[in-house]
Amino acid sequence: MPYCLPIFLVLYWLSEIEKFAPDLKVVVLDGTKDERSKLLKEFEDMDILITSYTLLRRDITWFSAQSFHTVFFDEAQAFKNPLTQTARAVKKLTARHRFALTGTPIENSLEELWSIFHVVFPELFRGLKEFSKLPHENIVRRIRPFLLRRVKEDVLPELPEKIDSLELVELLPEQKKLYAAYLAKLRHDTLKHLDKDTIRKKSY
Repeated sequence: MPYCLPIFLVLYWLSEIEKFAPDLKVVVLDGTKDERSKLLKEFEDMDILITSYTLLRRDITWFSAQSFHTVFFDEAQAFKNPLTQTARAVKKLTARHRFALTGTPIENSLEELWSIFHVVFPELFRGLKEFSKLPHENIVRRIRPFLLRRVKEDVLPELPEKIDSLELVELLPEQKKLYAAYLAKLRHDTLKHLDKDTIRKKSY
């Protein structure tokens, strides 16, 4: 059972699984190509594999040759654009069950919703051209049985009180040097482009 997610969530999901299902054997796919190859060879003895979308794309040859029981796609808006490498990679996964988790299934257009469903439930809609001609009411009616959605009123009681804190952190000496050098370069480049001759030429 693989979890596919942005790289910054990998350790979060590992922590959650260890907390709520400590009996399950988990492997986090990480490291160099050779290190990942070794981990993939040991996957048969594991219950869950956690990987990022970046590494999924790199190791898609192995993933596309497997048959999984269940796949969870966290932050599924990562493949909202059907033309991206990530979208093409996740479509190659074979699994009996697929789940997409996202707080923003639609950000710019309904195409994004189609792209996500085309991965987790491709039979629900036909091609993108046919989908674009469907009335919105038909789309809503089709997807409603397959959405688990919580509204703000459901979530608020579970959230802790909001805490605002301001912390000032002093840069380390090496960081200060890097920052000063970068700032000096920006100033130099800006002044170079804003000299009088350049401004005069651009004004005509």
